[in-house]
Amino acid sequence: PAPEPVEEPAPAPVAEVPPVSPFGFLADVGFSHQPDPANYVFARIGVEYKINDQFAILGLIGGAPHVRGSDGESAFLIDVLGEYKFGSRYFIDLGLGGWITDGDDDIPAENSQVDLIAGIGARVFGEPDEFNGSLFLEFRSAFDELDELNDYGRFGVGIRLRF
Repeated sequence: PAPEPVEEPAPAPVAEVPPVSPFGFLADVGFSHQPDPANYVFARIGVEYKINDQFAILGLIGGAPHVRGSDGESAFLIDVLGEYKFGSRYFIDLGLGGWITDGDDDIPAENSQVDLIAGIGARVFGEPDEFNGSLFLEFRSAFDELDELNDYGRFGVGIRLRF
């Protein structure tokens, strides 16, 4: 007699993983102090383009209303930052920003300028590829005022939400 045919089990369906977009949205809100003196509340919204798990480019626009102090003017912000992530939750930002005011261009605390921006932060809730929030410290100063940081540098603290 011939052996009975054995039915082979059907292969298990392969679950499709949706591709992860390299783009994400983010929003910053915070407080910045200029020793000259001036204080600002800032808010920015923007996009993040992830190059890989460690590097990203951030493009942000927003404003920094002048809220206190004898110097400074409210500003419109356009910032581009490179971000390097390290450890499980930390990051460093470095980039350029536009600080655009309608103040007197002859007064360093009021003029429009291109800023050097540096920051450091840590994710405090959420997972990297999901909605999350971070705390960060940020420094910004015009290139021609780097030797006068004690007067015109802006030192800030903020919260960054990633969507």
